[in-house]
Amino acid sequence: MEKLIITAALTGNITLPTQTPYLPITPQQIIDDAVRAADAGAASVHIHARDPKTARPTTEPAVYREIAAGIKARSNVIVCITGSTAYMQPEERAQVVPALKPEAALTKT
Repeated sequence: MEKLIITAALTGNITLPTQTPYLPITPQQIIDDAVRAADAGAASVHIHARDPKTARPTTEPAVYREIAAGIKARSNVIVCITGSTAYMQPEERAQVVPALKPEAALTKT
């Protein structure tokens, strides 16, 4: 059998809650989905954080820290952080990377 690495992109960067009822918004929803993906075989989870009150993308390091810590407390899956949405400037998107020092990160548009 060929080796395969599966990455689960949990939220998308511009997906809206009106587009699907399955979009995880809160840190706990994203954590739960990440753990489910890992349990189903994903080696990596790609996350974009959302403001839990507005559902809009956020680059707030505290929100990312809560999500990453919650995932790591329950799974050894690789956490790939993307600083929110392609509509933000690269500098804004990248601010979470030095703050969290994740295992993997995507910051360019």
